[in-house]
Parts: sequence; C-alpha cells; structure tokens
Amino acid sequence: MNPIKSNFSIHEPLSPTFEQNQLEEAATGVSESRDVTLYHNNNSPFFELPEFIHSKIIRCLGLREVTRLAEVCRYFRHLVKQNKALERAWNRRFPSSHQYQLKTTIKTKDEHQLRDWLKPFANKETIEPLIKQQENIHFPAQLLFTNSKLMSLCKKFELVEKLEISHGDRVLEANFSPDGQHLVTASRDETAKIYGLEDDGSWKQKAIITHNEWVRSAIFSPDGCYLITASHDHTAKIYGLEDDGSWEEKAIISHNNLLLSAIFIGDGRRVVTASLGDSVKITGRGNNGSWELGA
Repeated sequence: MNPIKSNFSIHEPLSPTFEQNQLEEAATGVSESRDVTLYHNNNSPFFELPEFIHSKIIRCLGLREVTRLAEVCRYFRHLVKQNKALERAWNRRFPSSHQYQLKTTIKTKDEHQLRDWLKPFANKETIEPLIKQQENIHFPAQLLFTNSKLMSLCKKFELVEKLEISHGDRVLEANFSPDGQHLVTASRDETAKIYGLEDDGSWKQKAIITHNEWVRSAIFSPDGCYLITASHDHTAKIYGLEDDGSWEEKAIISHNNLLLSAIFIGDGRRVVTASLGDSVKITGRGNNGSWELGA
C-alpha cells in the first residue's frame, strides 16, 4: 500500500499574531420602527483577555468546537495548534482506561516501531517532524490523532495475512495486548493461546493455558505484562510475562459457580472476578509479585 501523498501536517508553521480585518464604518438602518446602529468596528472584549486565558478556554472545548474555532482566524488557528487542542480534544473522547492503554502503547515503542506504524499512511515529511516530538507530554495523543486522521484519508487497505491460529473448537475471544506485541485467543477447546510478535514481523506461540472447561475470556492488563483467563470450570488464571519472553502462571482464582467475568481494574494491580452465584472476588498483586485475595 502506497503512503498517502498529502500536505497534511500538524506542525505547519503559522503566524502567532492575530490580524483583525479592518471593518467598514458602522452601518445604520431601521428595524421595527427603531433605529439600529451596528458597531462592527468595536473590538470584542474576548480579544482583550491575555493569551494564556484564551489557551485555557480552548483546552475546555470539545473536538467539534475546537475544529470550528480554528477556522475563525489565524490567531485562533495558531492557538489551537500551539496547545495541541485538536489532538487533546480527540483523545478526551475515549474512556480514561482506554486513554491509559493508548498512552502505554506509545511509550513502549521506539522510533523504528513508530516509523513502521505510520509508514503505510504517511510520507517522510509527515513522519519525521512528529517523531522528533516524542518527549512531549502530549505526544501519545498527537501521534494517535495524526495516525487516525491519515488512516481516514486512505481509500483502500491491502490486507496481508500474518498468522492463522487453530483451535480444536470455536474461538470465543481474541485480544491484543495494549502495546500490540502479544495476542491471546480463548476457545471452547479448554485452552487459551498466547502469541508474541517477533522482530522479523512473524508471530510465535509463547504459551498454552489449559482449563477443564471452555475458556470464556482472556484479556491483558493495561501494561501488557499480565493476562487473566476466565473459564467455565469456575476458575480464573493469571499469567505473567517473564524477562525471557515466556509466560508463567502466577495465580488461580476459584469460585463455586460459573465465572461471568474476570477483568483488570485501574492500573492492572488488581483483578475482579464475578461468578454466577453472586460471588465477587478482588485479587491484588503485592510488591513481591504475588497475587492475594483482598490485597
């Protein structure tokens, strides 16, 4: 797929000076038997406010309002770009947990990975200025906003099969880790399979998690270092990523009835499991890496 040859860039230099157009003399007229005078040449009190106040107001606006504001004049267009207001407004539309995952994903990628990610949709003139801002606090939102916009401009995608995962029965769920480096599938064949992305772009099987009944779900923690499965055999299993790239079992959470869900909460140091028998358990990870009920 060829990169998009567009002039789109979120770093287009703009003049920071607001130039207000000269307006004509105030017009007069009659409306409902009353004299009306339009003082077009009066400055709006809003422009008398300091620039930092304008910036604070812009940061509170939604995506649609920021987009419209950038079309008003060069001064606002500059403030919108300077404050990364479009990118931040776009990012705020996601739930806080999703924002955390997106931020974590970007921070785990080096320059080479980021270039490979953008390359299918952007040319070098767009990619390089963006990569240079990697240390900026708003870089994750900036990068994801840019990539999303470039993808929306792409009229055709070329799909290339990278991996086929086989199970002995129906696959009930498949999820990527937040950083995109791992993939897990959950199946009715009583297993969950974890695959990892290799440096050459291939996928290699890292672990098979076995249960005694269907594996209902399998999801990664927000940092991608842990995984929890939920099975019809009334258990949830927590696996952790080791330094050598392998996955090892860390804990088994048991219930007396069928599990309905098993999810990570917050920063991923706790999991909540819920069963059909109105039983809910919270299990936490201690500083020594062990998982304990009620921690």
